[in-house]
Amino acid sequence: MKRFFPLLVLIFLTACTLQDVSQDGEPIKIGGLFALTGYASFAGEASRNGFLMAIEDAGGSTQYVVEDFQSDVKNAVTAAKKLTNIDGVSVVIGPEWKEFSVAIVPIAEATTTLFISPWMTGEDMVSDYFMTATPSERYQIKKTLEYMNQQGQKNIILLYSQNAWSIGYADIFKEEIKKFPTLNIVAEFTTQQDTNDYRTEITKIQKTNPDAIFTAIATDDGQGIFGKELQEMGVDIPVYTAYSRGSSDVLLNKFSDVVEGVMYGAPSPYAKQDEFREKYRKRFGKDPSAISAATTYDMTSIVLRALKSGTKTSADVRKYIEKQEAFEGYSNIIRFDKKGQLLPGTAVIEQIQNGQRVTIAE
Repeated sequence: MKRFFPLLVLIFLTACTLQDVSQDGEPIKIGGLFALTGYASFAGEASRNGFLMAIEDAGGSTQYVVEDFQSDVKNAVTAAKKLTNIDGVSVVIGPEWKEFSVAIVPIAEATTTLFISPWMTGEDMVSDYFMTATPSERYQIKKTLEYMNQQGQKNIILLYSQNAWSIGYADIFKEEIKKFPTLNIVAEFTTQQDTNDYRTEITKIQKTNPDAIFTAIATDDGQGIFGKELQEMGVDIPVYTAYSRGSSDVLLNKFSDVVEGVMYGAPSPYAKQDEFREKYRKRFGKDPSAISAATTYDMTSIVLRALKSGTKTSADVRKYIEKQEAFEGYSNIIRFDKKGQLLPGTAVIEQIQNGQRVTIAE
């Protein structure tokens, strides 16, 4: 097997004495498809750890296979095919992010294997065999636009990356801003995903003299570099960003001095988030590096319940999940829409102040 998959990290757990089985006596085996190396590894590590915690807490000895797709689309495809065609897993938790999910949806449909992304906000990815444990960021965009409108910020610059997630986010922003007659996108800029110099765009922004800038930059490094160059060029314009960027501990830890004041729409604080953080800290000795730790824990827990209850196919597992009317997870109240995306709650506006995230509007 190693001969065919040299780049992939394979992790197995099979108990020697006891094995979790469904009601019909068949062994339960689930897969994890996470980016454990490469630029998305902060999210993948959090996902894997949430996955392992849920299995440990469920007791017994569920069989599982974890694959590292190394933050690479081609590797994600190879790993997904291995999990479905060779390992024969019942359900796969993963991958993170839209740019990887785009390549996995066709595999999920072709193999009729349910994949559940722990962190993918795109509305157009969900299907019969691909669900996501995070809601669309549309409701957070609406909250951001409402706040801009209240602040009298009429002329908005839109800056985003040539990246599947960024483009999808910008498309929703452009749809939603039409509902606010006083708001207007005065200029739109796109950059490559790996851009490390925004000075040309910033010079053009200065000439436009907008009331606010909204960014959907694909990476934390990109967002940090943009903030650094704004500061160096003396640009003092309110900056808003997507929740995925504003909530990132990687961004805050690396660039706190240059993202001061950045605002973003965020889910309203959930009561059990602090409880999960403490639970995670006790298990791994540090805080989770991404929101996907809790979402992966919740979805893995629900899938294990479904499999142990006697569901035999991915389609049956999906039906089981859809019937969850108000599963109280660590990440959220788990409720899905008919397409397979987690339903949103309410949103607030948060701002980075003195290296902390502070709610400034409810």
